[in-house]
Parts: sequence; structure tokens; C-alpha cells
Amino acid sequence: MELRARETLVPVLLVGLLVVAVGLLAFHDVEQRVPIAAGVLWLALAFAAAVGMARAFGAEKDRGTLDVLLGLPVDRGHVYFGKVAAAFLLLLVVALVTAVTYVVVSGEGVSGNLLALAALLALGSLGLAATSVMLSLLATQARARDALLPVLLLPLLIPLLLAGTHGTEDVLSNAPFAQWRGELFLLIGYDVAFLAASWMLFDAAVGE
Repeated sequence: MELRARETLVPVLLVGLLVVAVGLLAFHDVEQRVPIAAGVLWLALAFAAAVGMARAFGAEKDRGTLDVLLGLPVDRGHVYFGKVAAAFLLLLVVALVTAVTYVVVSGEGVSGNLLALAALLALGSLGLAATSVMLSLLATQARARDALLPVLLLPLLIPLLLAGTHGTEDVLSNAPFAQWRGELFLLIGYDVAFLAASWMLFDAAVGE
């Protein structure tokens, strides 16, 4: 559906690029560029998730196809994991585009471990997808669901954003693995905890 309509990809990319533009303009005179780059990148991902996932279940809810999905002869949790997979791929695209745009526009090279940076971004994107999809389902019952998701989502993302930002800063600074190992494990724990909790609570969230 997203590949055909692009109803989510375009707004999400615009939000990510807007955050990058604001970050570059607001902090252009700051000498310490690595913390700025890390903060801008993760803020772009957070806002993209808050905006893009607001209607993760909106189309199915409006058209009545959510009941059809829940009636399929499979575990209902598979519907949740399917939505998380789609959101995860979308956020990976946002992460790639925003990171490349920041490097190109700012003229700053990337001196850190690219594989480590990719691992942090992938784990963070998975956590963002797992959290935002579940909260989007809960918000579908409210009239102001598009505005409600950021209010519910952003407080829960504080541990993920802190770990992702500090870990990215260490990686871009060529810090040893021991220095950002804690942030990596925190991201892994966050992903496992939210995926497991959401899978167990999904059936109760959608109701009978």
C-alpha cells in the first residue's frame, strides 16, 4: 500500500529533512560538530516516527479492513509484526536519507565506524517502529489520534533517544567499543522489551 500510494513516505521524509535543515541553521556556529550531528539525526528519526506512524492502523480502521486482518487464521500478533516491519523499513529509509543529506549539506566527513553507526541506527529504528505502531493502535480509538500519538510516544522514547544520541556521538568520535557498549545493549533491551510487551498486549488492545 505504501509503495503504491506513498502517503507516509513523502511527509516523513519532509519532516526528517526539515529537522536537518533547522539543525544546520541553528547550530552552524557551534564548534563541536559531532554532538550536533548525533542529536539532529536522532531528532529527525523521532519526529518522523511521531508524524509518520500516526496512521499506522488508520487506513485499516477507516476502511474496515482491520477486522479482516484480525480474522485471518493466524496469530493476531503477526499483524503487529507486519506493521512493525513496514514501519522499520520506512524509518531506515529516513535514517539513510537524513544522514546522507546532513553529510552532503554540512560538508563534514564521516570518520567513525560506519558498521557500528548502521547498527545503532537500525536498532533505534526498530525500537521506534515497535513503540510507535503499538501506540498508534491505541490512539485509533480517539478522535484526535493524529495529534495524540506524539504526546504518548515522545516520553517513552527518552531512553532510546538518549542511548542512540550518546552512542552515535561516541561512534562518530572513534571511541572504543567499551565506551558505547552500554548504549548498544540499552537499545537491544529496549527493542526486545517493547516487541515482547506489545506482542503480548496486542490481542487485548484490538479487542474481540
